[in-house]
Amino acid sequence: VPRGLRVIHNFLSSDEASNILQELDQHKWTWGGFTQKLRVQKYTSNEVLPPPLEPLVSRLEQHLNTQFQQVVIEEYPSATAQMKLCTNRVVTTFESLTTGHENDDGCFVAQVALQTPAMQHFNCPQERRPECWSLKSPHHWTDIRMEPQALVIKTGEVLWDWRSRVSPLMGAQEKDRVVVVKFFRLPDASSVLQVPRPVSSTPNGQAITDSQNRALSPMPPLQEVLTIVVTTSPIRSNPSTELLEQTFATFPYAGDDFAFKCRKVIICDGFRVLEEDENCETTKVSRRHANVKQALRNGITTVTQAERYEEFKKNLGSLCENAKEDSIFWNSSVEELRERHGYGFALRHALEHCISTPFVCVIQHDRTFMRTTPLRETVNAMWNNSAIKYVGMSMRSNLLYYDIFQSKFGKASSDEMKASNLILRPPQLELEASTYGPDSTAFQELNLMSENARKSTAGLSQKYKKSRAYLEQMEWAKVNPPSPDMHQLTLTPTLFWYDNTHVCETAHYRDFVFDPKFQMVARGGFVEDKLSPNIIKSVERLGLAEGHSRFGCYLLDDHSGTFFTGHLDGGNYVTKEEREQFVNKK
Repeated sequence: VPRGLRVIHNFLSSDEASNILQELDQHKWTWGGFTQKLRVQKYTSNEVLPPPLEPLVSRLEQHLNTQFQQVVIEEYPSATAQMKLCTNRVVTTFESLTTGHENDDGCFVAQVALQTPAMQHFNCPQERRPECWSLKSPHHWTDIRMEPQALVIKTGEVLWDWRSRVSPLMGAQEKDRVVVVKFFRLPDASSVLQVPRPVSSTPNGQAITDSQNRALSPMPPLQEVLTIVVTTSPIRSNPSTELLEQTFATFPYAGDDFAFKCRKVIICDGFRVLEEDENCETTKVSRRHANVKQALRNGITTVTQAERYEEFKKNLGSLCENAKEDSIFWNSSVEELRERHGYGFALRHALEHCISTPFVCVIQHDRTFMRTTPLRETVNAMWNNSAIKYVGMSMRSNLLYYDIFQSKFGKASSDEMKASNLILRPPQLELEASTYGPDSTAFQELNLMSENARKSTAGLSQKYKKSRAYLEQMEWAKVNPPSPDMHQLTLTPTLFWYDNTHVCETAHYRDFVFDPKFQMVARGGFVEDKLSPNIIKSVERLGLAEGHSRFGCYLLDDHSGTFFTGHLDGGNYVTKEEREQFVNKK
């Protein structure tokens, strides 16, 4: 148990707790926390408190012999309950950024759960830095059950050196209101010491030095700095290579140097075969994997599907080996994995064994380019700005990401994004207005398969022109007009690492995202599944600007109201031959 942690049971009666909660409901609750999931009320010592809190304050100040500065009431949704006690994985934060040891001045934090118990998680990092995730030792963590009406007091070591976080207990019901009243006295904000982020925090010192030095010289030809990685795995359309051929056929949208000169590595993931027993009965699998598409998605095949996949890999190898210089498959190679890795670890294998360029473009086997995409210009912007580690090409579902961000994290966070100038406008992305921007031919150029798709996309484009991203960019352009016949593209910070087509700094991927110390990618899963929550955790701990800068991920937006990439849905893909057979049979 950390020094300075005390618990006083029965600090108030159940009737007092009930009265306090009833009175609080007569006052206005606001949404708080970065994810806007907490209901909050705040009062300073100079404001009039709800009457039932007055006796609690008097009792607290007599006990601690000091006065409080502020009281915060937080109501936690039961959906945020921790499913297991694992404090070293729970996001925890310091109560104050300053150490406070030299001049404690009666500082404290005191919390009381009113009617429903809660859990408070504690851990002690190796260094007192917000971005230090490693614990002082494997034993420097604990979980404290906050019983109703019990007062938890933090002073001294636990207040300054330990991080903490409150959450509902596992099994909490929706009807159980987890309300915690928190009193505190902490140093003024003016005395907080801002600790600079160490150079070695992401991804490593040498990698950052190299990326900073790049800006001192012009970017070499694209094929010298970028490798394309295409990931594939067993799908229904095997052994046909038609899906990959359709995907590769859209590469010229990203430029001829991208399509015909850059080296391409096709990673073929391994698989697990469902064998049959002596009675010719298939080995039982979970209900989740009984569906053919879902089973293949998880690398589980039948014997027949495995044979078709092996034939597919032979066909793909032949396609690459026999490709001429004018073929999209020119300068392509196939890397076969013997065991099932999953998308994330298959990509890690490519980064560790197949990539030597400073940047990598990652494309899944069914992700296509839909229109002209400024790949070379994006890489050039990354070459000249070491803070840009990842740039995702927009797709239908994230075209309105700025608005999605505001709806999920609140207007205050989106206002902070604007006020802090977190949306980047690199000079390398000031491009031709005829190709990019609201007055371009982007919509007419879209590679859409049907009239219905064109109508729905037209509706999305109209919706985009009412979005915050569009309106703010038009407002910015009035004050900062681009060069004649040019349009300024933007990079919008994202807290979700989309596995959709993206460009990333190789060292950032290999040495930071896949660093086993951080465990941000799970074997067998997608990168976005586990990494994205870690980005949000980093922002919760360090603030929006600092927390996001560790990951440096952005989405490309040209304000045309159209997206750059599409999805062929490899799991359900039907080849042209199969479609013709179906039509003839019908």
